[in-house]
Amino acid sequence: GPRGGDEINAIAAGKNYGFPAIGYGREYSGQPINGDKTAQAGMEQPVYYWTPDIAPAGIAFYTGTLFPAWQGDLFVAALRGQSLVRLVLKDDRVVGEQRLLSELNARIRGVLGGPDGALYVLTDGTAGKILRLVPKTSPAPRLQWAGTCAITPAGPRRVAGVRRVHLPPPRPGAPCPAAPA
Repeated sequence: GPRGGDEINAIAAGKNYGFPAIGYGREYSGQPINGDKTAQAGMEQPVYYWTPDIAPAGIAFYTGTLFPAWQGDLFVAALRGQSLVRLVLKDDRVVGEQRLLSELNARIRGVLGGPDGALYVLTDGTAGKILRLVPKTSPAPRLQWAGTCAITPAGPRRVAGVRRVHLPPPRPGAPCPAAPA
């Protein structure tokens, strides 16, 4: 893809999302793509875009119950952005963005909601890890703190669908705070 202009689109059958005719990125040489045209009749605009880009690697809607304030929000793993990006949604519009886990200084490769309500995050590289995000008040061994949430190493267990995950049930507790308005 281009340099900059990573997009989130609400895909619908028969719609044209425009790339490369329109977009918010540039060629890696710095030259504009199609004269920097960002709109054209008959082509859809993205719901959200990043310039500079974040190199999205995985996305997931949060549908769990551990973080009620995150219900329905979209989480985007960012390789270049080295963070887990939370997009706060309201009526199919992005109304806020929150960067999580930036202090890990690691490329984020993937994100998935687990059957236990936790968010599982995969970091990139030879020392990559699977992290389990739970509210700070949830019981978890060897807690490491990152931002507003507790992170626990998930160890060698695999995420649902690959091998059954056996995790203790979470205790009800205070969720991580919502992104600032």
